[in-house]
Amino acid sequence: MKVNLVAVQAKPVMSDYASGDAFYRKMHALMERAMREVDRSIPTLVAYPEGIGLPLAFVPQTYHQIGDAKTILQVFLRAVPKNLPRFTRAWLKYRTAFFRTVFLETALEAELDEHLGFRSTPSKAATAATRATAPGRRWF
Repeated sequence: MKVNLVAVQAKPVMSDYASGDAFYRKMHALMERAMREVDRSIPTLVAYPEGIGLPLAFVPQTYHQIGDAKTILQVFLRAVPKNLPRFTRAWLKYRTAFFRTVFLETALEAELDEHLGFRSTPSKAATAATRATAPGRRWF
C-alpha cells in the first residue's frame, strides 16, 4: 500500500502558544502547507515534531509575562520569579525535575481551560497522570 509521509518542520514562536486559537491557526497553516503538493488520491500521514503542543501546558497562563521573550533564558527570567511560590509548592508535592514540575503544575489547568478549547471535565489520561504523580512516584 502506498502512503504519503510528510514531516512537518515547524519554527514555532511564543505567540503561537498565546491561546488555543493561536495554536490552532499555526497548526492549520502548517497542515495546509504540508498538504499542498501531496497526491491526495492515496492516504497521507503528516508527522509534527514531538512535543510541539507541550508549551500549551503552561504558556497561555503566563503569556502576559513572557509574550515577547525570544529565548528560553528570557522566559525563565520573566516567568519563574513571578511564579516561584507556586512552582516551589509543586516541586515539594511532586519531587520532580523543574520542567516536569512546571508541566505537572500547569497541564491539568490548561486542559480544563475553556478558552483553550479543551474539555470541561478531566480526561482519563489527565486523571491517570494525576494519580501517577503522587508524592514518591515519577510520571516520566
